[in-house]
Amino acid sequence: MISQVFNSNSQSESMYHLGKVITYLSNTIETLAVKGNIFFVKTTDDLASPFLRLVQHYQFLSDLSNNHQYLTNDERISVYSTLHEVSAKLQFVQGKILSLVNYVLTILPKKKQNSFGRADW
Repeated sequence: MISQVFNSNSQSESMYHLGKVITYLSNTIETLAVKGNIFFVKTTDDLASPFLRLVQHYQFLSDLSNNHQYLTNDERISVYSTLHEVSAKLQFVQGKILSLVNYVLTILPKKKQNSFGRADW
């Protein structure tokens, strides 16, 4: 899912994939720790809803800025400035989410077996 965030062609598509990532992270992740114990990663706050709401606002403002023929100049300037503010906030939150993903990946157990084992003939 993370690779789709980086391989997206537009910011809207990138935020869509990042919304899937944060929804996955907001649920409980259960894994085996290094010593065989079950390890839970659970966030106390709801991470997905505010981010998804911000993405919806970005998409609405983007659609509004693309279809601006009925707006006055002042309304266009207001829409564009609000769109750029929301876009900057999304870029900031994207960095925080990817930092959280990096943290989760560092605490997940790593396999210690060699993937290039001997072949049986």
